[in-house]
Amino acid sequence: MLSKEKGYERVFRVIEVELAFLFDLFFTKYPVKLHMRHSVHRLLLLPILVAVPLFVLLYAFVMKDMRTTVVSLVLITSILVVEFTQFAIMIFSEWAKVTYICKYVRNERWQRCRCAGMLIGIMCRIWLVKPWGRQLRQYSLIKSCSYSPPKWKYNRLTAAYLDQKRKGEKQLAPTNLSKEVKRAIARSLGKYLEKGQTSLRLNDLSENFNDLSENFHDLFVEFSRACNLETTTHVIMVWHIATIFCEHKMPRAQPSTEQGDNFDVAAKLSQYLAYLVVFAPKLLPGHPCRTEYIFSRAVSEAREKLRGSSGSMKERIENLTSIVNEQCQETIVARGKRLGMQLVNGVADEGRIWKVLADFWADMMLYVAPSNDTGAHAKYLTSGGEFLTHVWVLVSHAGITRDPHDGE
Repeated sequence: MLSKEKGYERVFRVIEVELAFLFDLFFTKYPVKLHMRHSVHRLLLLPILVAVPLFVLLYAFVMKDMRTTVVSLVLITSILVVEFTQFAIMIFSEWAKVTYICKYVRNERWQRCRCAGMLIGIMCRIWLVKPWGRQLRQYSLIKSCSYSPPKWKYNRLTAAYLDQKRKGEKQLAPTNLSKEVKRAIARSLGKYLEKGQTSLRLNDLSENFNDLSENFHDLFVEFSRACNLETTTHVIMVWHIATIFCEHKMPRAQPSTEQGDNFDVAAKLSQYLAYLVVFAPKLLPGHPCRTEYIFSRAVSEAREKLRGSSGSMKERIENLTSIVNEQCQETIVARGKRLGMQLVNGVADEGRIWKVLADFWADMMLYVAPSNDTGAHAKYLTSGGEFLTHVWVLVSHAGITRDPHDGE
């Protein structure tokens, strides 16, 4: 995967195809309908579906029954649209493409026919619209903590029909999955996964500390401690707050540079993993109920500490800075703020800060990806799937699994 410059791109494309096969297998009937005899019968059925209604229309027109003509026309159009759409989806599905290629390889007559090869090539290049949109859904605790779901929509009466939203449960606009994110995850695959601690060791910070900062050993211990909190959810939320703090306390890096790429990776993966905590806890290590409880507690802490702040992120970050560590030392928000300040004030090289954060979040994606709950990943395929599912397939191919007796 790493032997070529863009080998990771090909790997993730292969994983996309694998998950497309799984989607068709679990949620469509295409795999069982691709027998040649069935396809021929379906193709012969189309002229019949067209001829019979046309005969009815012609009869109604001759009899001057316009009401019957209009109703018949609407029904015929609806049936034809559905039938043609289903047939097109079936012949251009991933399973159909595999069938064409297998028949082409086994049939020497097809191989001698240049048109057959060109036709199969064209059909294999056609990609139907799939639920997976190559996007990362996003969530920001500091930005969304003040959100309260409308009571007219989410209440006891609607609880039986709608999934109830909690305070702070407001999703941000999704962002595109960039090649920098995929490259960072691919590079982290060869490391030893320790909840992000590898990024601290490989990015030697000893030469990048400010003269007025604490000594290197003490800060390294603090950073390592932030990687070994009570649960993985605690680690994600604390580093998520620290990343937001760094994002607003330091000027944004120029795009198309190494620092800009690291900023892009850190910001996107930080908000994506926070999104998983809020909206897809079953995909993460630990019991979902515990994850939901930790999130609810983090929202309560953030609402309390940022009470009175306006909607601007600048004011919220300033209020976050004013939190006194001694008063709320063990809260998630205070831990995240303290970690962010240690990164901003302790490390002189801003580029190194974003390198550490980018590597940390790439390591964390690989750490949380191994899962024994295949049903949860299959469930999320119906709504487009999650990028974490793609990473799960990647680490599964690499032989990385989660211990079934894992304490989380």
